[in-house]
Amino acid sequence: MEIDAHIAIQLKALRGQRGWTLEQLAQASGVSRAMISRIERQEASATAALLSRLCAALDVPLSTLLGASQPTGMVARKTERPRWKDPATGFIREVVTPPMTGSAVEIVEVELPPLARVNYRLDAPVRYSQHVIALTGGLRVRQGASHDLQSGDTLFMTPEGETSFENMRNQPCRYLVVMERSRTP
Repeated sequence: MEIDAHIAIQLKALRGQRGWTLEQLAQASGVSRAMISRIERQEASATAALLSRLCAALDVPLSTLLGASQPTGMVARKTERPRWKDPATGFIREVVTPPMTGSAVEIVEVELPPLARVNYRLDAPVRYSQHVIALTGGLRVRQGASHDLQSGDTLFMTPEGETSFENMRNQPCRYLVVMERSRTP
């Protein structure tokens, strides 16, 4: 199944599980009702910033929209991992963690194209923290303060407000994001 089709199905299902209308999700996420409808009808590809706002409003990690909908076991094969490419920036996000394990930890590998930047704005409270581990390149993470990470450096953060990830070099930058969801409701 194409990733946009999977996102559309999962988004509509999550909205339905909550009994939310398009308008209610739009109000909770700050994403227009028309855009949500276009995504659900597979008429538009969502950007990373838009998906992060929808996930924050629905209180689910992005892997819920991108990942497998059925349990697949304890192993995530490289060739079977969900990969998603942001149509706005070319940034690639791959879920490393085996899906549907029930673990509070999720690992994502990201490749940011040369000199690209991904901006997020999360107004809804999130219930997870994350470690960002630079694998290659020069990564600048801004969330109030600016943090420049070189290969091997790690940053701990809780996503909130304005946040950006920027590749400071003329070659792709790869990094891991290790997220830990709070176990309290």
